[in-house]
Formats: sequence, C-alpha cells, structure tokens
Amino acid sequence: MYRGAPRFLTTISKSPLQAIRGGHCSLAGSGSLRQFHSQSSLLQASPMNVPFSEEAKVEKQYDIVILGGGIAGSSLACALAGAPELRQKKIALLDAFDLGKVRDWVPPEKGFMNRVVSLTPSSVKFLRSIGAWDRVRVERSMPYQHMEVWDGLGDGRVQFSTEMLDFPAEAMAWIIENNNIQSAVLQKLAEYDNAVDVIDNSKVQEIFHSTPAEQTSPDQADTSEWPVVRLENGTTLRTRLLVGADGVNSPVRKFAQIESYGWDYDQHGIVATLQHQSNVDEPSTLVNTTAWQRFLPTGPIAMLPLDSNHSSLVWSVPPSLAAKLKLCSPELFSQLINAAYRLVPADLDYLYTQIGDDGQALSDIMGDIAWREEQTGQVTKHHSLPPKVVNIQDKSRASFPFRLRNAERYVEERLALVGDAAHATHPLAGQGLNYGLGDVQSISKVIIDGVRNGQDIGNINVLTQYSAERFFPNAAMLGAVDKLKRLFAFNSAPIVWARSFGLDATNAMGPLKTQIVKYAMGLETSVKP
Repeated sequence: MYRGAPRFLTTISKSPLQAIRGGHCSLAGSGSLRQFHSQSSLLQASPMNVPFSEEAKVEKQYDIVILGGGIAGSSLACALAGAPELRQKKIALLDAFDLGKVRDWVPPEKGFMNRVVSLTPSSVKFLRSIGAWDRVRVERSMPYQHMEVWDGLGDGRVQFSTEMLDFPAEAMAWIIENNNIQSAVLQKLAEYDNAVDVIDNSKVQEIFHSTPAEQTSPDQADTSEWPVVRLENGTTLRTRLLVGADGVNSPVRKFAQIESYGWDYDQHGIVATLQHQSNVDEPSTLVNTTAWQRFLPTGPIAMLPLDSNHSSLVWSVPPSLAAKLKLCSPELFSQLINAAYRLVPADLDYLYTQIGDDGQALSDIMGDIAWREEQTGQVTKHHSLPPKVVNIQDKSRASFPFRLRNAERYVEERLALVGDAAHATHPLAGQGLNYGLGDVQSISKVIIDGVRNGQDIGNINVLTQYSAERFFPNAAMLGAVDKLKRLFAFNSAPIVWARSFGLDATNAMGPLKTQIVKYAMGLETSVKP
C-alpha cells in the first residue's frame, strides 16, 4: 500500500451486511441500571462508481487500525501521525463515509451548521498540541466568558464567569461546528508523510480473530490473536491494536463482547440555529458572549452563542412535544423559545396543549405569549435573560434521542474503545466530546510511551493504563450529569425549595464556583468543596 501522505482509498460495498460477533457479560448494579444489546449498526459505505483495485483485495497488516473517522478517531490518527516514535509503524483510519468531503468542507455563506459542540480550554489545548487548532476557522468559533443557569420552578440561579478565575482565561468554552473541527483535524492529518492510510467509503463486513492456520510463514510473529477487519470488497486488515471510535452502537465493542450499560431518557433534544435580529447583514450591537440554561420540568433548554446575531439551541423535551415543535412555523417556534426562558412552567404547559400534531397553533398562541409575558414581566425584570429570538435558520431544526451509556470496560487484549463507543451522556453539561477527546489524549500517550519503551502496544497490560486513567473519571461525570438531570425533573415543593436554595448558596460561594468553572473547563478532574 502507498505510504506517502495520507490518502483516501475508495472501495465499494458489494455484499450484504454481515453480523459481527457479539456476546454477553454481566455487571453488578442496582436501581434502574439495565444492559443493552445494541444492533450491529456497522459502518455504511457511500455508493460510488469507482472500481476497487486488485491491491485492495489483499490482506494488509497494521500496527494500529482506528475504526471510525469522526472527531475522536481522526484526532487519534492525527496525534499518532505526529509522534516521531510511530514513524515506522503502520496505521490505518477506516470510515464508511467520504472523509475527503469533510476535510475539504466549505462553510455555508450565511448561517451555521446545526451540529455544534462546546469545546473546553482543555480540549482546545489538545487540538493545539496535535496541530489541528491552527486549521480551525476561528471566525466561525465563538468563545463565551459567562454562563447563567437557573431553576424554572424556583428562584435559584448561578452565574459563572471567567472573571472569577485567578488566572487570565480567554473563554469558558468555544461554541464551534462539528464539521469545522473534523475538517481541521483531517487537513492536519493530510500534511503528514508516511503516517496513516485513510481508507474511507469502506463498509465493514465483519471483525474476527485470525487463527494459527492463517499464518503464512513460520518466521513471522504470531498474529493468530490479532483482530482482523474484513471489508465488503474482500480486503482484510490484520492489526496489532484495534481502536473503536465507531460510535454508540460500536461494532468493535460488540466484537469484543463488551456490554454497554445505561438507559434511554424519555427526552429528545431539539437543535436549531437561532437568529436574534431581523436583518443579519446589518452590524449588530448585541453582546452575545453568555451561555444560557434554564431547567424546566420538561427538560433543560440551552442557548449557546455562535456570533453576535446567532445562537445554537439545544432544547430537551418529551418526544411527543419534540415532534410538534419541529413542525411549528419559524415565527411560532421562535416565540415558544422566548417563552421557555420567560414564562412560568404552568403557562408553558398550557401553551403546549395549544399546538396541534401538525405543528399548527390551535389558538392565538403568540398573542397569548405576549400577554402572559407582560403579566410576568415584574418577576423577570430583575434577572438577566438571553436575547430574544426573531427567526430560525432555514432547515436547521432537527431532533435526536438522549441516552446514557458506559461500556463495562474500555480495553481488551489488542482492543480499546474511545469516545461514544465507550460512553455517552445527556448533553446538559456539554461534556460529551470533551471527554471523548480526553480519551484520545490518554490513549495516544499510552501508545506513544509503549512504543518508546519497546512494549507490545496491543498487550492488555499496556492498554490497562488508558482504562485506569479514563474509566472512573468518565463514570463520575456520567453519574453527576444523570443526577443533575433527575434532580431538576422533580416538581414537589420541598425539593424545588431545596434546589433553589442550593443554587443560591452555590452562587454566593466564590471559591466553590471557581472550582466548578475549572472543572467545566477541563482544568480540574474533580470539584473540591
């Protein structure tokens, strides 16, 4: 195989989907902990009228194969490609889709993509260390310095700011489009010579362990226990270490018979790109550097700044309400967002009953919102509120289900899981991708150190260092986010009072708030009381 600058090898899927090995493991638990046996959602190939070469049908042997070319997988490939210790190692990045299109991504002339993330300073530091941040379109990233969080049923509120830190900080986080990050990482990866074979548009048929009978020469190292990835065009990739960065329904995880435990939340997240003034071509005087989150009985609603005129919405609601809200007119949807930040939950519950299944208003909802907001204006005028939404970017609305998952373990002999393949969480804390990049940073260091020390990087004793570093911090984060989500779902008066008291008390405790901000920025591994 060509070992020059990373290339994008195109193959065609020609045989039907094959199931990969699965299995069952047990893990002690309590309460509502359940185990999930995910369907084998293998990587899909984009159909292309390009014949694959004879070379593509042969077996290829690698030191590392990374399955999944998303942000986590491509970042790991980039980190390894830039390591001098790995220049003699053979590495492959495998994905079902056309990574070349993502690498050459051209942003829309107006507006933003609806898939964005909140990237912490710790994650930005890592992307800088692998040379990817310099290729990010920074004009399309928005640093924010302030965050306001409050209880929709009570008066409790917490205000966070970089100003409370004892060191200068550019931002608490950056709001940035997923494509912007992935494109930057793939651009940097393409600059390395003799580093990584990028095999895209390639669908996995099965993953299996080779057998001793498949050894071609007695002089070769014993690779009988190495994982083998077979593509649908017949190509097989035998690897010393297989890394699954292949999403929440990870085929790599199923092949390793590693169970993923957790549950689905009865909530869907509606995402959309919001517009704050009617004419976005005119200069805006709006200072949009604050992230806003209000916890409602139906779920939290978050507004994240994209630029002075736009914000990104993540609104957690029951699936039935999500279906209605996606069908509402842009004008009605805009007013419902404004109402969600300003009206009491009882008023919101009534308004939602006035939306038909087709998204049409069954009464004068917008007039009703205006009247109710006028009545509650005396209550809300003493609080900071997000800028009003006047329109929704065309075709930016979408929804997806929320879930919590954590793999029983992150490593096996010659196999490791990172990112969503290892864990998934509710986005209310904005930490999903950041913890995935934390996985990537950790395992890349373990691999580089292993090569430097002459170790077998697929050996379980080497990989356990990664698992030991990441499993418990990830589990702690997942548990904290889940408890926070459940805490704000209670409506009983004593709990609401205690919740609001806790928020106000936290807001009054400067040192504690500082620790929370550092933790959210990825600068602390835990919050110290």
